[in-house]
Amino acid sequence: MIRAEEELPLSVRDLSMKALVIRRGKDEAHFYDMLLNFLNVAMLVQESHRVDIECEYLLQHTIETAECRLVIDGKSVDIPLSIGSLLSDQILSSGGGDPVASLTAYYLEAEKHYDIAFVGELDRCSLRIVKEIYPGKSYTVLFRLPARVLIDQRILPKNSGVQALT
Repeated sequence: MIRAEEELPLSVRDLSMKALVIRRGKDEAHFYDMLLNFLNVAMLVQESHRVDIECEYLLQHTIETAECRLVIDGKSVDIPLSIGSLLSDQILSSGGGDPVASLTAYYLEAEKHYDIAFVGELDRCSLRIVKEIYPGKSYTVLFRLPARVLIDQRILPKNSGVQALT
């Protein structure tokens, strides 16, 4: 909106944009720190909250994060898509060439791990893959894992949420 405002001098528009970018970066850093703290508390005090991450990806020629949310005690809260993108990047970098196979293989390993870690809570993990053939071949992948995966995969490292995401 600021860039489209032609009545403002170019230098004022540039300074305004820089200020907004800096502010957004600071806001994101605060959000990631609060998210990290919340996840650590939820992990340390097992009974406090049940926190899962649910991501939906669209796969055609590339992988795109369509939705990303935390599910806290059954209630969904949207979180920045960048978190889902960082998670998918981490998963795909450790897998082979086929993104669907990589996501599936990662999910199967994570499911085994978290079924053991969260004894008696076998419904924390889920995976759904939908293959679409019209108008072109694509996949929609929806998976849900305990939000602890963000720390385990070092998407949000234990020492600082800001360092991993900047």
